[in-house]
Amino acid sequence: MKNRSLRLVLAGLFAFVCMLGARPAEEVVAASAAGKLTRVVGSVEIRRLGDAGGKRARRWMNVFVNDILETGDDGRVQILLTDQSVMTLSPGSKLRISEQLYNPKKQERRSIFNLFRGKVRSLVSKYVNAARSKFEIHTPTAVAGVRGSTCVTAFDPASGSTIHGFENGNGYLMNPETGESLDIGANQVASFSGGNLTLGTFSAAQQRAQRRAFQIENDNDGGDELPTDTYEESSEHVDDPGAGGGDEDPTGGTAQNDQGGDQGDQGGDDDDQGGGGGGGDDGGTGQNDLSQKEDTGGLPLELEPPAAFSRVRVLINLEGPPAP
Repeated sequence: MKNRSLRLVLAGLFAFVCMLGARPAEEVVAASAAGKLTRVVGSVEIRRLGDAGGKRARRWMNVFVNDILETGDDGRVQILLTDQSVMTLSPGSKLRISEQLYNPKKQERRSIFNLFRGKVRSLVSKYVNAARSKFEIHTPTAVAGVRGSTCVTAFDPASGSTIHGFENGNGYLMNPETGESLDIGANQVASFSGGNLTLGTFSAAQQRAQRRAFQIENDNDGGDELPTDTYEESSEHVDDPGAGGGDEDPTGGTAQNDQGGDQGDQGGDDDDQGGGGGGGDDGGTGQNDLSQKEDTGGLPLELEPPAAFSRVRVLINLEGPPAP
């Protein structure tokens, strides 16, 4: 009788251990950080799954799958993902991290985000096999795909317009209802509005204006020093906002025209700010010009250009949410 009872107890323990080992994949994903906030400026709120309300976002805070980031009219935030991709949200934006799976050994990535409003600039790393990579930004009307490159994606809830422009690399913009899509190359921009997909030119002047628009000068925490547990000692580290040229890009050096290398643009290209140069740099066509409301479904993408910001390489803590 005792042996039988012991066998039943052991069988129950074995079944319990098996249940723990068979947790759903989404639970495992939720327990791991998707990335870290490396810059926070102005009003930025983060809301986690299950929370009744949001809380103030702070620099070096870990972000997780299903987190929602929302910037106010003066807010900007930069996210460094586990695959070393970098995303920057402009003022008045709302983004959810829906999926972030990264396996460096297998060179696999699956990153899905939902952009509910506003703009996001993505510097997507090439640390993965292209055939095993999926990086998409979903808006309420379209799906914007990225294939290891630098791009700007925007959505305007009032008009339902989605815009997806590339400085380098390539991607696509798809109508999820019909499956129709447009391939987008370097220096091109696609828009989806009123059920129509159109392709135009993303001029050099417009790209410079966009890079300046997404730059971040200071953070809410007063420029705190890098925490020792997240800073990777490297000669490329730049902590001076005025010393941005020439260091390695956090996405693996693929985006040569980005943040650090464009400091020189700020001195001599003031005429490009705000207006983005109109259609002058794209052969005068003006088709889908990012600086013209009438060509982008009422969605101008220019913002006032803040000063430059420094860049760092950060190690992501994958051990799960910090203790309360």
